[in-house]
Amino acid sequence: MMNNDYSSLFYDMILDESYFRSLKDQGCRNVNLFIVASDPGSANAIMPVIIECLKTGHRISGLVSGSAKTMLGQWHEIMEIDDSTSIEDISNILNAAHPDILLAGAGAFNSLEHNVRRVALDQGIPCIAVLDHWMNYWQRFCRINEGHCTYSLPDRICVLDEIVHDEMLAESFAPEKIVVTGQPYFEYIANWKKSLSQDDIGLFRSRFVRDDTTLLIGFCSEPLAEDLKVTLTKNPGYTQYTTIKEIASELGKWSSISGHRIHLVIRPHPRETTHKIENVLMQMNLPSSLSWDVSKVGSSLEFVVSCDLLIGMTSMALIEAFILSQQVLSVQLGLQNKDVFFGTTRGYCPSIYDTQELNKWFEKWFYRNGHSNDVIKKMSGATEHVVSIMQEMVGIKEG
Repeated sequence: MMNNDYSSLFYDMILDESYFRSLKDQGCRNVNLFIVASDPGSANAIMPVIIECLKTGHRISGLVSGSAKTMLGQWHEIMEIDDSTSIEDISNILNAAHPDILLAGAGAFNSLEHNVRRVALDQGIPCIAVLDHWMNYWQRFCRINEGHCTYSLPDRICVLDEIVHDEMLAESFAPEKIVVTGQPYFEYIANWKKSLSQDDIGLFRSRFVRDDTTLLIGFCSEPLAEDLKVTLTKNPGYTQYTTIKEIASELGKWSSISGHRIHLVIRPHPRETTHKIENVLMQMNLPSSLSWDVSKVGSSLEFVVSCDLLIGMTSMALIEAFILSQQVLSVQLGLQNKDVFFGTTRGYCPSIYDTQELNKWFEKWFYRNGHSNDVIKKMSGATEHVVSIMQEMVGIKEG
């Protein structure tokens, strides 16, 4: 079985000094690559690129904050740092590192990725960012502080598909900055799924349910209530708490009607704590045929492939689940604005906007026992494409 956590591959590789000696003996030119990531999506998007660069013998250093600390922070030349670190301190760190190029994440809310890109551009360091998502394009490269907006547009932005490319052009991004590469992380998870056996999936599933007759339904939460305080987008009309309450209520009803035992597992976002979600569910009078848990056990991918049905709002996990051929459903009850969730607009995932519609969807699902989605057609070679762009930017020709 392929390792489900490619950070393990990363750590095994960087500890193998003989591997790097052999590359040096072969005359490989080392590039001094500096990385920055804070959000989990950013870390996921650039990790396959980092691994590919390590295979080529390039030197890796960088800065991480937030959720990226647990994903990248154990590499001894990647420094864990506070998200609020000053521009002056970041400038001193980059001056000392002398990087050839910056490989950056493109999260929408953190400060570190934005400020490192700003400093790199000021210092004349070539900068490439990998987009992990389909929306909030300008929000990823600008921050508003005390009414003043600063920008950190990299030299190249690697995007997921032609639709993103066209949407960014429509939002006045410079065409020379945008390159369609595909999402390196999507390539990784598609290959990971192919490596799994039924025994592997059974082992993952046993962490949540002990028998084959209980339906395992997952919900991937997002910190919408908290993000509304800082986001630049409109209030969608719902939060994770209102959505969880409605879903649990409907599942409780359908567990009684259908005779299925259901175990609902809520997987919090890395920026969420469990107790607020638990409080919502503990206040509900749910039937004994519906059990629930709030859990961060295992990796997110292991959780996804364990579920008979994965529900979310606008989480990237729904797209990951779709790529992994899992049954998915977006629930946005009370949506006040146009549905801009890329899973819906691309046709990857059905979306539900009111309780009556949700009730009808569950009725069909329970009595046909679900169905399989076709796997999204990934753009192969995404990781290699990003690496080739980086090499071009620092003047390395492909041999």
